[in-house]
Amino acid sequence: MTRKTTVFTADCGRDAGKQFLLTEMPADAAEWWAIRAGRALAVAGVELPTDWENAGMAQMAILGLAALANLPELTLRALLDEMFACVKFKPANSKIPPQDLIEGEGSQIEEVKTRWQLRQALYYLHTGFSPAVDTPTSE
Repeated sequence: MTRKTTVFTADCGRDAGKQFLLTEMPADAAEWWAIRAGRALAVAGVELPTDWENAGMAQMAILGLAALANLPELTLRALLDEMFACVKFKPANSKIPPQDLIEGEGSQIEEVKTRWQLRQALYYLHTGFSPAVDTPTSE
């Protein structure tokens, strides 16, 4: 069986109409990501439910993205960067295959809101739960 994918269409500012292909992490990578996030949260003093380490991404859905804000900057950056490895930019020309994201100057993402919406869409793709009240736009 193939990993889940979804196409996210940005809806704000300079990114409006841009599309991104989101691909689910393999199960072992998603499990390890969730364990590292949970351990980091525990070290940061966030109270975790009993047996959190056995729940993986599902437990992360319950804790929510907001809990990650309690992490030290370097730890948080590593987890967020790993999350964005699941995102590719889809050029408007359908003959061009999806491309890895470019960070910094020349980035395909020009709005901070788009980055947050992509993270929410990735979170939903992996867990089936939305950490936000309003679900990001996607196909």
